[in-house]
Amino acid sequence: MSQQPLVSTVVLNWNRADLLRRTLESYREATTVPHELFIVDNASTDGSREVIEAFCRDHPQAQAIYMDENRGGEAFNEGLARARGRLLHLSENDLEYRPGWAGEALELFERFPRLGQLSLFGPVPEDEEVWEPKPCRLIRAGSRFVYEAAGNVGTSSLLRRELWEAGVRVHNIEGPGGVRLPNDPRLSEEVRRAGYLVAWAPRYLVRNLGHEAEEFRRREDYYRANYAAKPWLGEEGWRRRLEAWERSPRPRRASRLFPGEPVSAELGAAASRCREPRLWSMFDTWSPEVETVEFLHALARLLKPERVVEVGAWRGLGSEALARALHENGRGRLLVVEPREDLRREVAGRLEAAGLAGIAELPAVTDFGQLEGVRAGVVVWNRDVALEAAGLAWVAGVLEPGGVAVLQGVADEPGRAARVERWASQWGLRRMVFPTPRGLVLVQRPGVEG
Repeated sequence: MSQQPLVSTVVLNWNRADLLRRTLESYREATTVPHELFIVDNASTDGSREVIEAFCRDHPQAQAIYMDENRGGEAFNEGLARARGRLLHLSENDLEYRPGWAGEALELFERFPRLGQLSLFGPVPEDEEVWEPKPCRLIRAGSRFVYEAAGNVGTSSLLRRELWEAGVRVHNIEGPGGVRLPNDPRLSEEVRRAGYLVAWAPRYLVRNLGHEAEEFRRREDYYRANYAAKPWLGEEGWRRRLEAWERSPRPRRASRLFPGEPVSAELGAAASRCREPRLWSMFDTWSPEVETVEFLHALARLLKPERVVEVGAWRGLGSEALARALHENGRGRLLVVEPREDLRREVAGRLEAAGLAGIAELPAVTDFGQLEGVRAGVVVWNRDVALEAAGLAWVAGVLEPGGVAVLQGVADEPGRAARVERWASQWGLRRMVFPTPRGLVLVQRPGVEG
């Protein structure tokens, strides 16, 4: 018998042979963990069988399963019944797999013992994808995280083997004209009933070709019939999404400071302070927005402070941006106040890898009283540390004359913005509010005149 697979993948196909070919080839190139592959064809009529047979000839580890009729999503079960892997992977035939996808997914299942179903998609659609942000909340284990889904996460996902052994199966939705689709809501609900977490990945592990506008236009009749079978959206809902996408802007998604770090559109909802949050980009929903991280770097470069204090570090992107600025300035020290030991280790490792460890201090501090005598030209207060009165008072006392404090995530908690406004007024601090999705406030202690 061949090596025990860690991942058993079942690709379900019905027509769209061109997309199937891209799915299989990208899967072959991107999957580096021990795996097995089953390709289940639902009686396609467009030449898909020739694509499958050619692929299996070149890749003997792949197994083809041909249905004598279109059995919809239930055909997944034919492949799952033969699977031996620790994780069971459902894949539709319209994906492009990205390097490292399987290794990242395996790590998330190890970090989150309650994780039962993990989508291959992130919670925010990519810019070419006609979809909407999904309701969710971030769940973290150290600096690793997933987004717990409020609803279902679609078909293309990974499941723990224990769920199959407990009787969880893929079922169908029967639509007009005999259309049969996987019953995604029922699948996710059964995972939850079994006591497991249903989640979106931190980033897109695949490209969702079947949700892109170009694909919708190319095969309009195909998608119209499919969406008509989905009662929670329907054909009209699909058309509204496509029209909204066509009206939406296309910002450039990239970080100048961290070009290798995946970024996506901001997840936050539109509000009076920020009506178009998707113009901004995010690394994740706990780190500052991409634009805010780059602003912190620019601010430290502009002010040339001798000391910067950062309170709350999370994954350390802001810490590295600030340390880089001080290094480029040729002077200055960074004090990172992070009460969690596991996160301090993560940040220390990031700074060490960047050659910036000599600039930063990461003391084991759990109380502001342990930081007597600290003075700083710049203080950065991140939102994962509660803005309590004692902490705000400490920030005001730490600032040197003319010093600047940056408070990010001010809008993420009800009443927080008003609390910051009262605090700034009480201490006589100049205040400037920026209309970012999560809320960004700058305050300056008087003392330097223009």
